[in-house]
Amino acid sequence: MATGSRGRTEAAEQYLGATPQFSVDDIGVNPGNIEIIDSVLTDEKAEIEKFMSEKINVIVLESADDSDDEIVQTWVNGRVQRFLRGVPQWVKRCYVEALARAKRTTYRQVLDERLGTQAFNQMRPNHTMAYPFTVLEDPNPKGPAWLKGVLAEARRA
Repeated sequence: MATGSRGRTEAAEQYLGATPQFSVDDIGVNPGNIEIIDSVLTDEKAEIEKFMSEKINVIVLESADDSDDEIVQTWVNGRVQRFLRGVPQWVKRCYVEALARAKRTTYRQVLDERLGTQAFNQMRPNHTMAYPFTVLEDPNPKGPAWLKGVLAEARRA
């Protein structure tokens, strides 16, 4: 029974919403909920799209934390790319960008009253990769500089 005598509700017994049926062939296919914007594709934007669609060889490093998933997923424009940790894969650059932007931030607090009110209680951020990875091969000579730039960008909120 979903509701007990004391008003307790068993979530597992509740209606969780309808999910439409789909075929295995539909996995990774756009469900159609993306807004299409008609605009002129400039040469510059076309070059960026071409660059971001190039395949590069990467490996997502294995984790020492047993609670981390063995498969890492990145999503770009409604499409998923899965990475099996420890296995080299040729994937589009746009998914590597998603990996590069996946960062964890922790904070260290300075609690020395002698430093005055300006320095006291300051939070110092420390950024680490959520999914450390290595680019094994990038045929485009602009690739390494591009990756360094993405990694150096500030974390988005």
